[in-house]
Amino acid sequence: MSAVDDRRDRASRLPPGQHLTTGLPVLHAGTVPRVEAASWDFTVGGLVGEPLCLDFASFRALPTREVVADIHCVTRWS
Repeated sequence: MSAVDDRRDRASRLPPGQHLTTGLPVLHAGTVPRVEAASWDFTVGGLVGEPLCLDFASFRALPTREVVADIHCVTRWS
């Protein structure tokens, strides 16, 4: 599919009143905190069969998957 065809395809899926954006806007309140990878962890606990705690490197080593999907926001960007 050419770039022009891809743009037309995306534009054809826009709900009424939405406008297409090619960059995902950063929406947050305040500043983004800095996190040190050396002290970061991801913990799954509580009512789980096997609690889990991963450091940053182990978390990043997990399998990933690319998902392509339409996102439509109430602020009218898609």
